[in-house]
Amino acid sequence: MAHFSRKCYSTIKNNLEDEAGYSPLLISCMDSMFMGTYAIGNIVSGKLGDTFNPTTILSIGLFGSGSCLFFMTVAIWFDFHTYSVLLGNIFILAVYFCFGFFQ
Repeated sequence: MAHFSRKCYSTIKNNLEDEAGYSPLLISCMDSMFMGTYAIGNIVSGKLGDTFNPTTILSIGLFGSGSCLFFMTVAIWFDFHTYSVLLGNIFILAVYFCFGFFQ
């Protein structure tokens, strides 16, 4: 059920630019970071799923994805860009780096 209730990332890109104040360059870096780590994470999680219990690997992935989504929300709540643009960009890119692996 959680899969059907989620919003697709492509539908909220405009909201990230308008409401959160993310630059188009940051959003394109987020896309690249996510897709690169997603590709590598699929290979790693596939091997781990073959080696260990697949239910455990899936639960770790779901927990990690949920944690990453929470940290993205924290970045918007505390508006890291007002403190430092560099801090905000590094934080959100680090979260997206982890998010790609957990997917």
